[in-house]
Amino acid sequence: MQPIFLKLKFLRCAIIGNNEIALMKCEEWLERHGKITLFATDPQNSLRELIKHERVSWKCRRPTEADIRFHHIIISTETESINDDLYHWGDRYGKLVNVVDKPDLCNFYAGSSIHKGPISIGVSTSGASPALASQLKREIEALIPPNLDRFANFLASWRNQVKLTLPHFKTRRKFWLKMVSGGAVRELVLEGKESLARRIMRKELFGW
Repeated sequence: MQPIFLKLKFLRCAIIGNNEIALMKCEEWLERHGKITLFATDPQNSLRELIKHERVSWKCRRPTEADIRFHHIIISTETESINDDLYHWGDRYGKLVNVVDKPDLCNFYAGSSIHKGPISIGVSTSGASPALASQLKREIEALIPPNLDRFANFLASWRNQVKLTLPHFKTRRKFWLKMVSGGAVRELVLEGKESLARRIMRKELFGW
């Protein structure tokens, strides 16, 4: 298993299902700016409301092999025999396929995730126990300091300058590890004292 993070706004996802799980998957995808084709022959009321979203295209039918070719990711929440076809079609065309509660019909797991600005943390049990993944997510989230996303954005604003000043990877990596290891810069940014944090960054980087 190798965790990766996808920019969903560039990918189209096919979600198959009429139920609450389909609704949850759609909401998660839309929250991450993804585009959805929803295949639902008899969607529940809450799912019907979501169909009105501008990034949701509703198809009142089952998906076909041709449909799968034009999507990057396929998520099925149904218990029907079509799931076997979905997995094999996805495998044939190199797509990412996840059939809920069917690990043998998945070539990826969505897992539980934490998002705070540019920070994303994923937790997966490889389909063994989604409930455990959710619990681990809550425990990890409780450990994350408030405003850590502000610190991540602060560091991002320095990346180009640091790369120009420290062109060698090992030297640059040593510098960044020092900055993120809980020193003065991190604490100042978390407290909202970014101007003072910038002064310390300049001193660490340039010596003045």
